[in-house]
Order: sequence, then C-alpha cells, then structure tokens
Amino acid sequence: MTSTDHPERPAERPSERLFRKLGLPALPPRTAEDEARIDEMLARVKREQAALDARRQSDVA
Repeated sequence: MTSTDHPERPAERPSERLFRKLGLPALPPRTAEDEARIDEMLARVKREQAALDARRQSDVA
C-alpha cells in the first residue's frame, strides 16, 4: 500500500521510511525555512555544475 492509496495521509519521504524501518524516532517536519535553504543549496549546486560543464566543454574545444 502506498501513500497514494490514502490521499488524507501526506506522502512519506524516503528518509522517514528508513528511520521507521530502523526503529528510530521520526525527523521533525521540514519548515518553510528548511525548504528555502534546501532550494538555495540545490540552485547553487546546479549553477556550479553548469559552470563545471561549461569549463569542461571549453577545455575540449
């Protein structure tokens, strides 16, 4: 049974599933601040990856 079978139950993150399987306490829910910080980190990683890809392309050319 998946979380899609129960629309009233929010989707479970993979980390939550792992913690439950290991018998560990659940992580606190993410706050809007956490989500913003994650978004900023992902954006930075994408920019850095794009810069590396561009540098690699210019080295090949």
